[in-house]
Amino acid sequence: MTPGIATGLTLCALSFPLAAAPEHFTIDPAHTVPAFEVSRFAISDLRGQFRGATGSITLDRDTRTGSITIEIDATSVSIASSWFDPVLKGEDFFDIEHYPRLGYRADRLEFEGERPVRADGELTLRGVTRPVTLELREFACANRQPAPRTTCAADIIARISRAAFGMTAYRGLIGDEVRLMIQVEAVKRNSLATPGG
Repeated sequence: MTPGIATGLTLCALSFPLAAAPEHFTIDPAHTVPAFEVSRFAISDLRGQFRGATGSITLDRDTRTGSITIEIDATSVSIASSWFDPVLKGEDFFDIEHYPRLGYRADRLEFEGERPVRADGELTLRGVTRPVTLELREFACANRQPAPRTTCAADIIARISRAAFGMTAYRGLIGDEVRLMIQVEAVKRNSLATPGG
């Protein structure tokens, strides 16, 4: 190859930078808190949360595509009530004996610029799968210290009907619309540190 041709190819490569590869993240269970709230007696909200969320997130900012997978330990559900927590875990609600985990998967993400703002996917709860849209708010990434690792965080919001998943008990006392809220952090897989620190 002549020097002129080689120089021309080099200039072309500089003019058209290589597209960034998709980024793969692992959800950090130590810094991810799934929570929910539902109307109680139509005058106040009943609030609860889970522990033990796992999953992964893939983002391709060039093509504005990606995916989200979240799995939540239903056996950890709690509203910090010694008498109602067993009811939540029983067959009227999460029925953890038969359905110890609930999950969400989305392969369609909507972006504003390089920032994901919405996910269209499916929630599986009590063995029932329904389409659910997630709002992704306050999405941001940073290199977390002291160990250098890229961490992204967001507030995930969704609304579902509990009756659509077979939770029809206590109608009139507890509302049907449930607001799901997940404060999530996820660590880029090629970062030097592992999640949980």
